[in-house]
Amino acid sequence: RPQDVVALETREDALSDLLLRARQASERDDVALAADLLRRARGFDPGHADLPFSQETLSRALDGRVRRVSRAIGRGRLDTALKALAPALQAAPDEPGVVAQRDRLVAALLQDSRRLARDFHFDPALERIDKAGQLHAAPRELALARQEIQRARSARQAMLDAGTVPGAGREALVRLLERIADAEA
Repeated sequence: RPQDVVALETREDALSDLLLRARQASERDDVALAADLLRRARGFDPGHADLPFSQETLSRALDGRVRRVSRAIGRGRLDTALKALAPALQAAPDEPGVVAQRDRLVAALLQDSRRLARDFHFDPALERIDKAGQLHAAPRELALARQEIQRARSARQAMLDAGTVPGAGREALVRLLERIADAEA
């Protein structure tokens, strides 16, 4: 029947257009949109001829994004890394490269929170912990980081009570933190 052929051709054209839009989104580095369009196309026709090429285009875009995240983490630009990683997590949360960078970023955020806490910057330290939590850091790691902030707060208060000016004796603070850690152990 001619109507069936027309319907099939229209469907094929619509899927080809959808996959073309997915490839264009990948080329623009809009990996979240590209992944969504690919999922929709795969739902209609998992064996479409353009699907492998479109998936490869998305994979290349994701690889580039993962490399940018890795460079940002390496340079200590954690906020930049967070922004770059978010679309990749939305597009392919289980992709090994994305997972590896998420885990690296969690570790870097927690390490930065410790550094901030040692310098008595408690609010930014807690923000780093919250961001790590949003990336699904292990609850134990989050709890340990929060404990370190509490120890640093206690150390700061002890310094204030002793009349020590914060920042004047970093060695004294390190010794005090060590004594607190030993007492809690």
